[in-house]
Amino acid sequence: MSGRTCGRCTACCTVLSVEEIGKLHGVPCHHVSRDGCSIYGSRPGACRGFACLWLLGFGVERHRPDRSGVLLEAQHSLLGETVVVRELAPRSLQRDKGAHLMRELRRSGLGLYVKHHDGRVSIEGPQDFVNRGAEIAAENGVGQDRLHLRVLD
Repeated sequence: MSGRTCGRCTACCTVLSVEEIGKLHGVPCHHVSRDGCSIYGSRPGACRGFACLWLLGFGVERHRPDRSGVLLEAQHSLLGETVVVRELAPRSLQRDKGAHLMRELRRSGLGLYVKHHDGRVSIEGPQDFVNRGAEIAAENGVGQDRLHLRVLD
């Protein structure tokens, strides 16, 4: 662990679902206050077990999700090792902090699954990662109008 704490950041408190308290994906948690999570010390296991990449040490202070508008999460998915990139507000990925994060991630060679604020999805990374993403999208009927594939060298 990096020694970082969430502080007032509550980005994950909106985008993630927490079954233990009936919190739905994309809906702000009712335990969020101006100062952060009001039940942080006794938060549910799903919350306790989640750590965004910033909390784990990736990026600098300005890249904290509530400051950058981008939440990064490492995940093992059907695509393999993946960095899930969640755009928290419109155009966060095009603004300075978000654009900087994306440049760093693209240079890393990791597979990226990008969830844009408007519902679009981008799959970026090595050729085999992108090919697998295209296959999974096709199998699940994901329309090409909502999907962007990008092979990164």
